[in-house]
Amino acid sequence: LTLPDGSRAWLAPRTRVTARFDPLGRHVSLHEGQATLQVAHREDKFSVDVGGVRILDRGTLFDVRKRGEEPMSVVLAEGSIEVRDLKTGKLLAVPAPGERVTVDGGRVAVARADAAAAIAWRSGRLVFNDWTLQSALSAFAEQGAPSVTLDGKGLEKLRISGVYSAQDIESFLSALAEIHPVRWHRTRQGYEVAAE
Repeated sequence: LTLPDGSRAWLAPRTRVTARFDPLGRHVSLHEGQATLQVAHREDKFSVDVGGVRILDRGTLFDVRKRGEEPMSVVLAEGSIEVRDLKTGKLLAVPAPGERVTVDGGRVAVARADAAAAIAWRSGRLVFNDWTLQSALSAFAEQGAPSVTLDGKGLEKLRISGVYSAQDIESFLSALAEIHPVRWHRTRQGYEVAAE
């Protein structure tokens, strides 16, 4: 969607945001979910409140997520941002493009990240680089895919890499069966993957 200042926002399924644009500034609150924001460059700052932090910028591209009890994370793709504590205003991190900031309670971590992969979901793609099968299936579920149950010890730990359509879980399951000794079939609730 296009925001009143010309900024663009991509919202993942089950994402809740509120936005306020007025003479005092441009402000978005991410209550739950994941959003990629491409902020229009202006002199007044653009802020995003999420998970006890405030992200400040003037014009950039970044992905921010906060789902359930997991830590808040933001991946900077382009431009520059500041990550500050929402209550105190204390500066927590100033990541460079290609870095992820994770804030979990009082712990702040900055690490390298594949920014292109982090924002690929906005164009309907999921990029996995040595992910576990359980993590990959969770990413599909976040994009609205049917549920997949695993029947077999250790299946959730199988390693997955590749680029897949977020709307075509059957192609993903077929690829999985080609590289690992598993088979899959449809069920009334979704799909099941079983060890061979």
